[in-house]
Amino acid sequence: MITKYELIKNFFREHSLWVIATFLTGVSNSVLNVLLPLSIGKFYEIIFHDNSTKGKIMSLLHIEASSIETFFILFGLLLILKWMFTWFERYSIGVITEKFSKEMRELLFTSQLSQSVTTFGLKAPGRYLLRYSGDLSSIQRYISRGIIYFTADIVFIILALFMFYSVNAKLALALITMFPVAFLILIPLNKKLRATITEKRNQQSDNIHFISNRLNSFFTIKAFNRETPEENAFAKRSRKYYDASMAYHRINSLYQSFQPLLIYATIGLILFIVYNYRHVYHISRSDVFVFILLMLYMRTVLKRILQVHVIWQSGKLSFEKLLNIVNQPKEERATEIEIKKTEGEIVFDDVSYGYNDNNIFIKNKSFRIPARSITHISGNHGSGKSSLLKLMLRLANPLSGNIFIDDVKFDNASAFQLRKKISLVSTEAPLLGNRVYKCISYNNSDNKRQQAVELLYKLGYAKDPVDESVLDENIGEGGKSLSAGQRKLLCFARALLTNKKIILLDDPFADSDIQSTEKIIALLNELKRKHTIVIASTDLPASLNVDHAIKI
Repeated sequence: MITKYELIKNFFREHSLWVIATFLTGVSNSVLNVLLPLSIGKFYEIIFHDNSTKGKIMSLLHIEASSIETFFILFGLLLILKWMFTWFERYSIGVITEKFSKEMRELLFTSQLSQSVTTFGLKAPGRYLLRYSGDLSSIQRYISRGIIYFTADIVFIILALFMFYSVNAKLALALITMFPVAFLILIPLNKKLRATITEKRNQQSDNIHFISNRLNSFFTIKAFNRETPEENAFAKRSRKYYDASMAYHRINSLYQSFQPLLIYATIGLILFIVYNYRHVYHISRSDVFVFILLMLYMRTVLKRILQVHVIWQSGKLSFEKLLNIVNQPKEERATEIEIKKTEGEIVFDDVSYGYNDNNIFIKNKSFRIPARSITHISGNHGSGKSSLLKLMLRLANPLSGNIFIDDVKFDNASAFQLRKKISLVSTEAPLLGNRVYKCISYNNSDNKRQQAVELLYKLGYAKDPVDESVLDENIGEGGKSLSAGQRKLLCFARALLTNKKIILLDDPFADSDIQSTEKIIALLNELKRKHTIVIASTDLPASLNVDHAIKI
């Protein structure tokens, strides 16, 4: 099982130079944020011949400027360094977060494609969309602000505390005690904030799923005048999301409001100690000004540190959602047994299948489908004809019994190996791509273009057996610009172009006109001399030379 810590550790190890450079730049940039306003104290000393508090702090850092020329050189150098460090810090953090996001995005997509159809079907596709947008953005913030910036800020605070300690040890110790107090106040708010973030994200995910589902059913909504009920249903979901978002903002606003309170409460504590114990602790006027100035200059860093819990909570939730998908069971691609040569015989031995033990609709089926033949699987609607094809293609697994392809037991070969020998024509397997050749060719290589045109001509889709321009026609994503019959012809072309030994056809003549049906039948009658063809359909045209029939 992949964990969040493994992902981050491996990524930081592989990109250690970028991470270290970004971390050091972040610390340096925070130091420069303090040095630039402090350097003005040196200007004050030189012009007015008076010692300033800011100048004293610069002296503590062993940064001197004795003349106006030296000051402007120093100030210009600080400006250039500030510009360089700011640019590199922003750029490098962008590089790191985008690299991490890219790797996570590819891992997520690869993991999803490696799942079984059954596992993938446990969650509606619309619910996966948030993982590629909101969750990856939260993870980017987790890496940048939650780890790199936070670590750099902590190092900067430690350096600043050493400076405080060198000015006045007693005041520095009082300052240090405020940190655990701040976290004790914020811990209960963090727990409440996590709960509201979780609810908000769940409602957001539900909304995205609902919108995706309804927009994919746009034709149905229009055909049945479903606009008003769907608008009302979405309004209810939108209200729940709004309520969850408002609960989040209430807690988050309270959390954010504590940050300036804690910073200025710390300054108030310092002032209280100064008033009551300045003689006991030998606190000078310049010490007080140094502490207050440094606290004010550091408030941006302190604010980031106090805000980091929100980023951690959101990032943890995003990692949980993402890794829940990544760690789902996957289909194995490599097995000890490799199916090299296939005759095409399929055997079912006492096979039962259903959604669960209480819903079995294929019971104890045993039959043999001989190689190089046409076999018709018939039955009433809902009897399990399409499910038998899914079992043959290893898109589903039987509850009991065994399936063989030639002498190889399905359990001993990976689904990936089996599908190298089997192709499918089904409306449940939509076309991929927006051009004809992209939809029907596995790798879009040029060496199959002529073969593809000839096949399309035999199916009646192309008018010329040598004109390859038909392959470059724009047909819309997934063939949306085509009729149902044309899409079915391309599904045939896609399956047959692979030249796999076994061809599974699910209701192949639906949406086909008489002329197309005749061409498909002629082609199937020819193909059965070398291929095993299995057709799941309620009935078939009489002109198709069926060799075997299985009734379920």
